Amino acid sequence: MNGQFFKKLKQQAEEKIIKKADKKVGDILDGKQDSANGTNTQTEAITLPEAQKTEQKATQQNTAIAYNEDDYLVYKSPNQAFKDIVVQKFKGLPRFGAIDSYMMQDNPKKVDLSKEAGEKRNLTGTGYAGFAHLVRIHSLKEHFKVMDRTALTQQTKGKIIEEEAKSSLAQKVLKEFAFDMGTDALKKEYFMNDWSGTGKSALVREWGGHQADDFTENERYVSFVEKYLDIILKWSKSFFSDGTEDFQLVHAIKFQGQYDFDKGGFWIRLPIKRPP
Repeated sequence: MNGQFFKKLKQQAEEKIIKKADKKVGDILDGKQDSANGTNTQTEAITLPEAQKTEQKATQQNTAIAYNEDDYLVYKSPNQAFKDIVVQKFKGLPRFGAIDSYMMQDNPKKVDLSKEAGEKRNLTGTGYAGFAHLVRIHSLKEHFKVMDRTALTQQTKGKIIEEEAKSSLAQKVLKEFAFDMGTDALKKEYFMNDWSGTGKSALVREWGGHQADDFTENERYVSFVEKYLDIILKWSKSFFSDGTEDFQLVHAIKFQGQYDFDKGGFWIRLPIKRPP
């Protein structure tokens, strides 16, 4: 009975930590949805480090993608082991909320299944994930200060130790960033158990790859931390460095009813959440 109680208590504590850490990210990414025609924009009065606004043609490290560079904002990776963060932009600022999902021009409700549109979706999908990861890493900077760099944290059974919980969460967030934003070469080095020696084994979201033993898992983790952690932490400082950020929040809107001849237009419903 006591074992079950402590297990439940530990789970509740971890959920609170994760919920608190994700709050800043959720405030930005909340309301993300597909957009077609008819969007409403608003600008948040907050600032973005100019040094990080590298508006240049965005290319993935492994694949060259043709697109109109005026539609994108690029946060250059400080190391070739990681992909650039590429997000859509509006009026020179990162676009959030209802992003362009590259639908058919003659039918905005139908997904464009062309190779070019698919590559763009993959490019920006990875970019938005990377943006969220770095914001989360920055918001957890106190966790990373106490994160164990010498081994994966094994939390004490039956007890909730704050330093262990912080270290475990930081390690989890770091692993997610590495897997999502690492190039194929990096993922093969740290997330592949190449038991066949062919380089074609599966990539899995675990240090050392599929069914890696504890020694290999810790070895890959420590190697990654020694080589890349400080680079990633420095990169994350450019996101919400002073707790603020400039971005464009775009929402899809719908016309309500028929044309109002007295008012000379259509009524619309703004995408505003009402308090409970």
